[in-house]
Amino acid sequence: MLRYSEASGHSCGQGQCDGILAFVGWAYSPTTSDKWWASRPTLQSGEQAHAQNPLPCTQGRGQGEGTNASICKPRYIAARCPLTPALSPEYRGEGARAPSSRPGTAQGGFSILLCQCILLMAMISITGCHTDSPSADSSLDNDPRVLHIGGASIIQELPPPLPNVSTDEMRAWIYKAANAVTHYYGRFPVKTVRLVVEADEGDRVHNGQEFNGSGIRISLGRDTRVADLDDDWSLTHEMFHLGFPLVDEEYHYMEEGLSDYLEPLARARLGYISPEKVWGDFLEGMPQGQPEAGDQGLDRTHTWARTYWGGAIFWLLADVRIRQQTNNQKSLDDAIRAILNAGGDGAHHWPLERVLDTADQATGTHVLHEVHAELGLHPARADLEALWQKLGIIRRRGAIEFDDTAPLASIRKSMTARIEAR
Repeated sequence: MLRYSEASGHSCGQGQCDGILAFVGWAYSPTTSDKWWASRPTLQSGEQAHAQNPLPCTQGRGQGEGTNASICKPRYIAARCPLTPALSPEYRGEGARAPSSRPGTAQGGFSILLCQCILLMAMISITGCHTDSPSADSSLDNDPRVLHIGGASIIQELPPPLPNVSTDEMRAWIYKAANAVTHYYGRFPVKTVRLVVEADEGDRVHNGQEFNGSGIRISLGRDTRVADLDDDWSLTHEMFHLGFPLVDEEYHYMEEGLSDYLEPLARARLGYISPEKVWGDFLEGMPQGQPEAGDQGLDRTHTWARTYWGGAIFWLLADVRIRQQTNNQKSLDDAIRAILNAGGDGAHHWPLERVLDTADQATGTHVLHEVHAELGLHPARADLEALWQKLGIIRRRGAIEFDDTAPLASIRKSMTARIEAR
């Protein structure tokens, strides 16, 4: 069944596309040439698809970087179909390093949505239907397409070499992302995952999506360079989704905010990026997640900025408070690892209370319940400026500096402390 979302107020018609996995597609406005990304479809009772939390067309860290002026307008496409071992219709989209404007602010009409099922055929390539792909039953031990790391097998389906990126360089990029996630959890979150990398026009890494703990799809522009892979955060973001359970829609900010928050910390701990980069991006991006006029708590305000950067604020406050209350002996790391070790990976749905209870039991605190009561239920503004000052983070002439005499400087340093890579 194909239809617009409720946001459009129109229906583009119905069509059965059996055998094709739920499609995240592009549609165009013939009057404005705007590109719209179909975001986060879920199947309702196997029949009607809808989605929430529109994501932006382009990505970049914070304001301005890697972005353009227009924001994707929320239109959604999905197809009813049987699941495959590789991917499922429930997916979590790419991360929040995106423009500061809120979704829905861009102007321009949308008159015709091209939703023929023929467009969906292009997505067969990401459903695990390749005849030459390793099957779920095959031995993966000696397959060169499989990365073995952290007790897991990552089945890699890669495009031909790009003009500026070789196959080995793609594999090195995948390894670094998987290595960061593995070191964070002490293992890779799931035993087997299919990673499909597609090549398309443009440059950089984009359009990352994680599917129900079993698959990840991500795209490389044909003009991508090795430096773009070295700078990429989005594949690590998607891999972190594998280690946290699906939650109800009103708590989607917890899923996306967690991946946004953990990704830079995990990469900094391995020396892939600097602590200055981590905190500089947080200082630039997190103010976008503060409530605006008319907003409710995070549970009820599902704009892009509140979902991603607001979610990241949620986890930052939780992390700092856990460390404060335990004299830096426990942290958010303990809470998130406990959730995964209790079976809360990306293939499973958990109710909110189980997430909060498991996390708080692991740290011996009530921090997760408290932060949810503050930010989830009410449009509370976090005092970020005071927090940066206590952590000893200073932005001076566009550069990040650290004050190691600040009250929470030891906490700040422990959050990005280097670990020995294995």
